[in-house]
Amino acid sequence: MKNICFLEGDISRSGGTERVTSIIANELAKRKDEFNILILSICKRNDQLFFYLEPNIKITTVFAQPDYNGKKEFFKIVYKIRKFLKENSVDILIDVDTILDIYGIPATRFNKTKIVSWEHFNFYENLGVKLRDYGRKLAAKYSDVIVTLTKEDKNYFKQNLKIKHNIYTIYNPLILTKKNNDYDLNSKIILSAGRLTYQKGFDMLVEVAKEVLMHNDEWKWIILGEGEDRKKLETQIHKYGLDGKVILKGNVEDIDSFYDKASIFVLTSRFEGFGLVLTEAKTFKLPCISFKCKAGPNEIILNDVNGYLIESFDLNEMAEKIRYLINSELKRKQFSDNALNDTEKFQLDFIKKQWIDLLNNL
Repeated sequence: MKNICFLEGDISRSGGTERVTSIIANELAKRKDEFNILILSICKRNDQLFFYLEPNIKITTVFAQPDYNGKKEFFKIVYKIRKFLKENSVDILIDVDTILDIYGIPATRFNKTKIVSWEHFNFYENLGVKLRDYGRKLAAKYSDVIVTLTKEDKNYFKQNLKIKHNIYTIYNPLILTKKNNDYDLNSKIILSAGRLTYQKGFDMLVEVAKEVLMHNDEWKWIILGEGEDRKKLETQIHKYGLDGKVILKGNVEDIDSFYDKASIFVLTSRFEGFGLVLTEAKTFKLPCISFKCKAGPNEIILNDVNGYLIESFDLNEMAEKIRYLINSELKRKQFSDNALNDTEKFQLDFIKKQWIDLLNNL
């Protein structure tokens, strides 16, 4: 049996990183004869986990308190991780986000623990944290394996860094299945989802909504998710007279019911690591429209087959394509019928096998 540890920043959060970590960890934890799964979280700001974890997964935190200084307490963090790895005889440490390589790699130097660097954004985005760039350089030199979420991003790593060991692409898995009704051609709801942050481009979404909804009074645009840009977006929505038309729903537990009732799914991100919400929308047969941002949408949407890929960040083209879909039931039906084309590569069983093979071959 192999002891596998996921190193997380905060496993209690509601982000896509934590969601995918929980899925993969749970799938591995079900194979009790092969893997013992542990999660080491730098901190845990919420008492309750947002995503379910199998009861046989052991969760430990580096710091009991939620506030810590990652730079000032660098050596303390590395020491605690190293001690945890030794006490639990960890065979493989998976750093969830390459910024954690600044801790995980020193903690695994000169011991038996193998290290996997799991990129969750893309090579060209550091989210304003230069340490993330440094973590990627460490990963290229010292990690036993780097895992990217897209082939596009794998190429960015190979073009910019000399990778000493192996680099693989493992997509995020499809995790929702169509449960209720067939695609509703009569729906007049546009749906978007993600954290209300600069990355997700909801400020651009509101600009597009202003052009789309002014001539389509029966349509509404629902945004699922919460974040630091809420007040700014509320002000922008009110400024354009879109109150009640563009609706900020916040975090919801029944996200599948929103997918089920929607007509079109739109992604306006400035950048992605993958674009998990697009794959979720496709399982509900939704036509998808997205900017061709780095990295992910190009490998999820088949342009003019089950959605549209829009040049980043052409707001006029985005508005034009949404208006066209609104006015063409035939095109929406065509995209819906083709929604699951090219999705075999995202199926959970396939993704799970890739992870199992990777871990068993280390």
